[in-house]
Amino acid sequence: MNIKKRFITLLLIFTSVSLLISQKIKIQESSEEIDFVLQEIEVQEGQTLSYIANYYLKDPKLWPELLKYNKLTTDDIFAPLPGMKLKVPVVLVKEKFRPAYLIYILNQVKYRRKNSVDWQEPTINLELYNDDSIVTYKNSRANIKFYSGEVLSIDENSFVTIRPELKQEEVTLLKGSVRASKSKVITETAVVSPRIDPKLPNTDFRTKVKEDKTTLVEVYNGAVDVTSEGKTVYVPKGFGTEVKPFSPPSPPKELPPIPELTLDIPEVQLTANKELVLNSNMQQLKLSLTEPKQITTPSLPSPIEITQTKKISQEEVSKPKVLGTLIKKYHIQIAKDIEFKKIVYDEISELRPGGKIDFNIAKLGLEDGKYYYKLSYIDELGFENPTQPQCFILDTTAPKLEINLPDGLKTDNEILHINGLTEPEVLLKVNDRTVEVDSQGKFTTAVVLKMGINKINFVAKDKAGNVTQVSKQVELVKTLTKQEKKELETVAESEIKKGDKKLSVTTILGITVSISVILGVLFFLLQ
Repeated sequence: MNIKKRFITLLLIFTSVSLLISQKIKIQESSEEIDFVLQEIEVQEGQTLSYIANYYLKDPKLWPELLKYNKLTTDDIFAPLPGMKLKVPVVLVKEKFRPAYLIYILNQVKYRRKNSVDWQEPTINLELYNDDSIVTYKNSRANIKFYSGEVLSIDENSFVTIRPELKQEEVTLLKGSVRASKSKVITETAVVSPRIDPKLPNTDFRTKVKEDKTTLVEVYNGAVDVTSEGKTVYVPKGFGTEVKPFSPPSPPKELPPIPELTLDIPEVQLTANKELVLNSNMQQLKLSLTEPKQITTPSLPSPIEITQTKKISQEEVSKPKVLGTLIKKYHIQIAKDIEFKKIVYDEISELRPGGKIDFNIAKLGLEDGKYYYKLSYIDELGFENPTQPQCFILDTTAPKLEINLPDGLKTDNEILHINGLTEPEVLLKVNDRTVEVDSQGKFTTAVVLKMGINKINFVAKDKAGNVTQVSKQVELVKTLTKQEKKELETVAESEIKKGDKKLSVTTILGITVSISVILGVLFFLLQ
């Protein structure tokens, strides 16, 4: 075999290996996607493939799918299986066996299985089935995700039982409140059914159960039907209804007005996207609210403007009664996400004269990051209507500032060269003189020294307003001793080593592979 043929053969081998590696990566990615839609079925000792397929799957003839996604020692559908867990695509499982998942837990939350009296501590992605229950305590929350994609938000001090097996998920609310979109919510006094229509906006509503068992329903988007005592009331966006025990739903009432917010923060920091930035020195949300004295309610919008799927009686669209005349409370919530599925703070307080709110974020112990807040008035009936989420960024971490200048250094050079590392886009000043910082945070500067002790001040300020200050003392002398010169040379050598670019593990691995390939080619050609 001549050199040319050997080179072509080697090139073909290299290309084949590359394709195999690429294919392996694709298979792994595909496998991860499959795992996302697989459901585990726990097999009891002695059960067979035939029994599992007949009991759990929509069609008993789909038993080969159990072999496809599981490593079994037998394909005999009547052979007893040991206790194990089988995986199967969730779309093949009967609706009543499809689980919902507990995807968010804040503080104290517990769950209880159907037919059990024991409350247990849950874990993230816990599977919940028909008639399982969730309870949340004070300052606690939970989110449940159904197979349909519906996310049910459970507020604090709530008690719910879920039924995820139905085409339209059902939630029984015994205490507290939940926020939903597609789920039917059932309380002791009412049934709340969201209007689901491709032509309509996604429904967004909250259902509350008060201590006297009265049900309150608030609709923020779309529309719902509320049924009680044989009567159904249509409730569109911006309206609510009250259902007292053994009574039909009240005519829809307009929700309280959305609070008008004015930030009252001196020297407010904003990002390029006009997002409020709170730093280590300023963590106060100071807001001014306009306190409404009385609420008048216009006529309810005609359901024809919203949907043409159901005719509504004139009684349902008549002018509703006036809502509570006084608003004395406000409700503030802070969440990690704009949908408020992950609420980290929730407070209801009395509205002070003048509508001033001075809210200290520092007391919450939040980690740095992006958050959203919203406020609402609460009227005397308990209805509220929140503002659109407002964003703020919490950045309390001071920028790093590393300087290659030991404190107390002695030198006989009048001009002192300094370099160091901070963070990109930081405003850096050295003795009140601005120093340019590159895209990696590196900087270089020089200072003219005076004879004797010189104090050099470094101040790094990031865009959020956090500041790092470092002071160094350098003494300029006429002549250095031999020992001082040796120490100065040692410092210089140390800084040079620090400045050397460190190779990452990936880079080293790449170089190693490249060298190995080159050596392999040379060895092959020299044979």
